[in-house]
Amino acid sequence: MLKPALLPLLLTTTLGLGGCIFERPVGGSCTYLTLQAVAVVTGVTDSAVVLYLPELERSVDSRTLLTEPPPAVGDHLRVAVRQITEGSCTPLMVQPLPVEDE
Repeated sequence: MLKPALLPLLLTTTLGLGGCIFERPVGGSCTYLTLQAVAVVTGVTDSAVVLYLPELERSVDSRTLLTEPPPAVGDHLRVAVRQITEGSCTPLMVQPLPVEDE
């Protein structure tokens, strides 16, 4: 039989170890704000297209927009922007949208 004085110590140790064993995984479900935007190409490198997104007032690099031939500096591209609002996934994603016929 356990001595009454050892019971609190045993419970504290068990609960403390339980927190380490059942650690919350990194990532998991994330929530994004998705918007369509017109991005301005401000640079092109061998590995990415540098865009300015006026709606977010920030510049981003995008490998998904590096096409052959690459866009030129000053081009305006329609993109879908997914900005994280909750969770610990990729913070910002930019994908090209189809070109609309004029």
